[in-house]
Amino acid sequence: MSEFKSANHRRRSHRRLVAFFVVATSALAGAGALSASAQQTSQAADTVFLNGQVMTYGDTSTPRAIMSSDINWAQAVAVDDGLISYVGDDAGAQANVGPDTEVIDLQNKMLMPGLGDGHMHGGPNTQCNMGYEGGTVEDVLGKLKACLLRADQVAHLNSNFLLSADLLQGEGLLPPGTRLDRHILDRLSADPADDPFGTGTTRPIRVGNMDAHKSYTNTQAIVNAGLDENTPDPPDGFIGRDPDGYPNGQFSDYSANWGPRLPAPPDSAYLRKISDYETANSLGITSIFHAGGSAGSVNLLKRLADAGELTVHVNQGLSAGGIRGVDDPAVIDQQIDNFNAIREASDGYSNPASPGEISIDTVKVFCDGVPEFPGQTAAMLEPYRTNVGTPENPQWVPGDWRGEEPSCEDARLGFVELDRNHWNMHCHCLGDRATRVTLNNLEAAMDENATWDRRHSLTHLQFIDDRDLDRFGELGVVANFQAQLFQRDAWSVGGIEGYIAPDRMDNLYPAKDLVDGGAVASFGIDWPVTGLRPWAALEQGATREGQVNAAQAIYPGTLNPGNALSLAQSYKASTIGVAYQIGLDDVTGSIEVGKMADLIVVDRNPYNPPGGEAQALATAKADVAKAQG
Repeated sequence: MSEFKSANHRRRSHRRLVAFFVVATSALAGAGALSASAQQTSQAADTVFLNGQVMTYGDTSTPRAIMSSDINWAQAVAVDDGLISYVGDDAGAQANVGPDTEVIDLQNKMLMPGLGDGHMHGGPNTQCNMGYEGGTVEDVLGKLKACLLRADQVAHLNSNFLLSADLLQGEGLLPPGTRLDRHILDRLSADPADDPFGTGTTRPIRVGNMDAHKSYTNTQAIVNAGLDENTPDPPDGFIGRDPDGYPNGQFSDYSANWGPRLPAPPDSAYLRKISDYETANSLGITSIFHAGGSAGSVNLLKRLADAGELTVHVNQGLSAGGIRGVDDPAVIDQQIDNFNAIREASDGYSNPASPGEISIDTVKVFCDGVPEFPGQTAAMLEPYRTNVGTPENPQWVPGDWRGEEPSCEDARLGFVELDRNHWNMHCHCLGDRATRVTLNNLEAAMDENATWDRRHSLTHLQFIDDRDLDRFGELGVVANFQAQLFQRDAWSVGGIEGYIAPDRMDNLYPAKDLVDGGAVASFGIDWPVTGLRPWAALEQGATREGQVNAAQAIYPGTLNPGNALSLAQSYKASTIGVAYQIGLDDVTGSIEVGKMADLIVVDRNPYNPPGGEAQALATAKADVAKAQG
């Protein structure tokens, strides 16, 4: 279905990832005109692509130009020494063909820029994969029992080693409103004669929600962690409790030592990273921003580069949670000195063995949590509502909980000093208060510090107050979205509906509003929080509708369709938007003479489908379903 080929090439001042993918993908929207812009060269190229439909973007010199709905078309591209040397028609491209030139007939397929991912962590690392699904309690217990009795786990059934399960769609449990707790999970510890899901295990069990903010444990895990009815509530998290105050096994934005972990297999982190990039390549991804990490993360990437395994442009973020709650300049300076040392030692690192390279110029800051019940740690301007009725007949009244308090008000000094040291900030903001506070901090930093080529970004952006929409464009802040979540699902509906006032529910993920206000949008999948589905994100950026899936709690209908991007804008958010976010828009993200040849070929042109727009949309959904398995 897909193939990845990286050509050997000479290297100059920039690293060049020469990639040619063939990717089956979606088709939607109407027909577009074919045009060509060319720059003739007389030098024979290494590679020439002919007889194609080459997607070009025209002007990409300003944020508004980057996010315009303009799409142009050429027929041919020449690549020399890893750089695009010609874009135009087939006749002009022939002048670039020499005796050693590899000529590739595109057979009228579409050639486009490689995809970027502006917010990736990496593939799931879990003993027990819940598959991004909810289902009934019996479904969940059945998966967990199978993991406990799996060949590599059964020997530990009577141990105290933690069984860690992840990627549960906890808001999608059935019937609606069902929540895991210790009493349900303790059924796995029952005698098999007394419970069909009993295994008699003594193991602590922790089940992680796919949002990576909520978790559910059995009683043994709570005992191991030393929690009881006297354990205080965390200031910015949640501990669910039984009527007597003892923890009930429901946690949000809370971590503890639930029990010892089994030793990891040898070199697992290194091997997993190789697998991550192979998966990304197979889907057409050529540029990645890793949202958070450390010096160890950087060293792992350098090892991959030295071994010939770094096959993407990587911008490695560094975790900067330590700036929260600090008003001592000396403490902030020490943190920044550590970041600066990592940047000085490793920014721009490459090895001739690999086509990719490493850049380090961004830190990750959490400014709130998530809005779904029961955690509700996303920082909101107005309090969450509470139900004083019943699940069947709810009666919603204003509560007194606004989520995380404070949000990043406690990080103002860190924002200013990081900006002064030319560090971009990538900030986790789901609530509208977190977004406002973060924009205030960035504006303060810009007012205090000298101008430089900033690429600050806010990510997730589920709620934004109308008064803050235009500030993204005014401040030059990138809006990073997980567009595969532009759908009616257990997060956008089941986990927050009712708890959020209706007038705040009518504009979730306001992508179009931000772009109309002059912001650059970029897409990032947040893998493994969701599956790595970049083509679904590209489609749903324009349709605001997911593929209905009961097990994954994806519902029929569109989510705030008035905030749909144009198809062209969705393509750009997936390519040049990510390149802009990570500061590589001058060298990749679009097909232009002088840029890196990060190219993918898709099996159909979405601007020229048979059957018109309605048929194109139906075909798109089928294609994405096939491409994503």
